[in-house]
Amino acid sequence: MFKDLKAAKQQAKVNQVKSTEDYETVLKEAIELYEQFTTYPDDNTLRKSAGKFYECLTLKRGQMEPYLFLSMIFFIFEEEEKAKKYFSAALELSDEKPEYSEFLREVKQVLYQS
Repeated sequence: MFKDLKAAKQQAKVNQVKSTEDYETVLKEAIELYEQFTTYPDDNTLRKSAGKFYECLTLKRGQMEPYLFLSMIFFIFEEEEKAKKYFSAALELSDEKPEYSEFLREVKQVLYQS
């Protein structure tokens, strides 16, 4: 029984590492698409970016970046309520990312100026 438990724990660690690696890869792709959109605005590129950010949420739900970028994407598509919803989720996770504090303030000012 303990042998099975030990094997299960080892497999869980392997899965967690793979999930983290997958998350980092997909996050990088999503950000690259978003940056491509900011240089060459195209709704299709932005939709692809959003799809990648959603994929990030399935790989590692407790990360702030996908929520923050999805908030900005919904704002661009003029879906203010969804933008605010995802921004709120990003704020809840922001304590672990102090390097984003200034950026979060700027996004908040844009979202809540109306």
